Amino acid sequence: MSTGQEARRDEEDSRKDQEASLRDRAHLSQQRRLKQATQFLHKDSADLLPLDSLKRLGTSKDL
Repeated sequence: MSTGQEARRDEEDSRKDQEASLRDRAHLSQQRRLKQATQFLHKDSADLLPLDSLKRLGTSKDL
Protein backbone atom coordinates (compact mmCIF):
# COMPACT_ATOMS: atom_id res chain seq x y z
CA MET A 1 0.00 0.00 0.00
CA SER A 2 1.33 3.43 -0.82
CA THR A 3 1.69 6.21 1.74
CA GLY A 4 -0.96 8.28 -0.07
CA GLN A 5 -3.58 5.57 0.47
CA GLU A 6 -2.56 5.21 4.12
CA ALA A 7 -2.83 8.94 4.61
CA ARG A 8 -6.34 8.96 3.10
CA ARG A 9 -7.40 6.07 5.32
CA ASP A 10 -6.01 7.85 8.38
CA GLU A 11 -7.94 11.00 7.45
CA GLU A 12 -11.15 9.00 6.96
CA ASP A 13 -10.68 7.25 10.32
CA SER A 14 -10.00 10.57 12.01
CA ARG A 15 -13.11 12.13 10.45
CA LYS A 16 -15.25 9.15 11.48
CA ASP A 17 -13.93 9.40 15.05
CA GLN A 18 -14.75 13.12 15.14
CA GLU A 19 -18.27 12.50 13.82
CA ALA A 20 -18.85 9.76 16.39
CA SER A 21 -17.61 12.07 19.14
CA LEU A 22 -19.96 14.84 17.99
CA ARG A 23 -22.90 12.42 17.88
CA ASP A 24 -22.12 11.19 21.39
CA ARG A 25 -21.92 14.73 22.76
CA ALA A 26 -25.14 15.71 20.99
CA HIS A 27 -26.90 12.66 22.40
CA LEU A 28 -25.73 13.41 25.94
CA SER A 29 -26.77 17.04 25.58
CA GLN A 30 -30.22 16.03 24.36
CA GLN A 31 -30.65 13.60 27.26
CA ARG A 32 -29.65 16.33 29.72
CA ARG A 33 -32.15 18.81 28.22
CA LEU A 34 -34.97 16.24 28.35
CA LYS A 35 -34.17 15.39 31.97
CA GLN A 36 -34.16 19.07 32.97
CA ALA A 37 -37.43 19.71 31.13
CA THR A 38 -39.05 16.71 32.80
CA GLN A 39 -37.90 17.83 36.24
CA PHE A 40 -39.27 21.32 35.58
CA LEU A 41 -42.63 19.96 34.44
CA HIS A 42 -42.96 17.79 37.55
CA LYS A 43 -42.17 20.71 39.85
CA ASP A 44 -44.49 23.01 37.93
CA SER A 45 -47.39 20.54 37.80
CA ALA A 46 -47.18 19.94 41.56
CA ASP A 47 -48.40 23.52 42.00
CA LEU A 48 -51.54 22.71 40.03
CA LEU A 49 -52.71 19.89 42.28
CA PRO A 50 -55.77 20.58 44.45
CA LEU A 51 -54.41 20.95 47.97
CA ASP A 52 -57.65 21.03 49.93
CA SER A 53 -57.93 17.26 50.40
CA LEU A 54 -54.31 16.27 49.73
CA LYS A 55 -51.19 16.61 51.79
CA ARG A 56 -48.38 18.59 50.26
CA LEU A 57 -46.31 16.38 48.02
CA GLY A 58 -42.85 17.57 48.92
CA THR A 59 -42.65 20.76 46.88
CA SER A 60 -40.38 23.41 48.29
CA LYS A 61 -42.77 26.27 47.56
CA ASP A 62 -44.69 27.76 50.44
CA LEU A 63 -48.34 28.61 50.10
